[in-house]
Amino acid sequence: MLTGEQVAVADAYRKWFDTPTLDAIASKTEGGEGLRTTIAALPGKVPVAPYTITVQAVRLVGADHALVTFTLFTPYGTYLPDTQGGAVKVDGHWLVSRATFCGVVAIVDVECPVG
Repeated sequence: MLTGEQVAVADAYRKWFDTPTLDAIASKTEGGEGLRTTIAALPGKVPVAPYTITVQAVRLVGADHALVTFTLFTPYGTYLPDTQGGAVKVDGHWLVSRATFCGVVAIVDVECPVG
């Protein structure tokens, strides 16, 4: 059972998929403003569909970092079961880590810029 900050981290992951628009994804991803070109490339690579995410575990690593185990579900089935990711706290808000975002989009041959 998740408690306190763990719940906030899990909510950040769920909200990452709530509204899959350029602005929403950028605002929920660490360094999202610098990833706008990458985010804009996704519609041509990923089918438009409702996606959901389930967070199985959150382990806090300091006050502003967390390790997250999650599974992504699509209308076509389970995708990325029990995947390890990260979250960072920026200005009091938990965000999906840039490394996690870039790892997920790499699966559909979309590359993040270096940096």
